[in-house]
Amino acid sequence: MKEFNIDVDTEDVLAEIKKKKSQRVPVREVCVCGHNAGSHSSKAKPGSANAVLWEQRGTDRCRPGRQECPCVGFELAAVCADVRLFRFKTSGRGPKHALFQGIVTARARDIEVSPAGDWSCFACKREDVSVVPVPLREDGRQDDKPAKINKLLCGDCIAKLDRSVLWVAPAEVDTTPEA
Repeated sequence: MKEFNIDVDTEDVLAEIKKKKSQRVPVREVCVCGHNAGSHSSKAKPGSANAVLWEQRGTDRCRPGRQECPCVGFELAAVCADVRLFRFKTSGRGPKHALFQGIVTARARDIEVSPAGDWSCFACKREDVSVVPVPLREDGRQDDKPAKINKLLCGDCIAKLDRSVLWVAPAEVDTTPEA
């Protein structure tokens, strides 16, 4: 690479890059909040600042990119070949939710993404209905911004939630470190 005045063998550099890439363990899991497992301190790469927070305080926090997501616990929702697409910010339910935005973006780019975990309605437990991710406040009501709790709900339960006929009691989230 004489134009840069660098005395290095290009093949050595490419071999080093390939070696580093082969050592990486890809994270393919996505939380119901819409962010990848690596963004959660409970699932973070050992030794990272996020992982240290989990180990020392037992606090799970979600930090996708430069934003802060208030999600309080990783809940598996999808598996994707490229989780870098799951960095959107939630601004409501359904199409406004980071999970759906990541899934649609992955599909639009022909990247493999598949459901994982429980895709039945969290409130009524029906499995024969379509569900959408809904951000919930701590009082069990819908939110139009990133929330601590995100659950998959069917259309009937969302309609009841809208009419204040249904109150979704978020399940207790276990925040103790795994042994």
